[in-house]
Amino acid sequence: DELGDLYQSFVRDYPV
Repeated sequence: DELGDLYQSFVRDYPV
């Protein structure tokens, strides 16, 4: 979903 995509994008730029 949109929220999930946003989270994935964030994690992609800032991997933990």
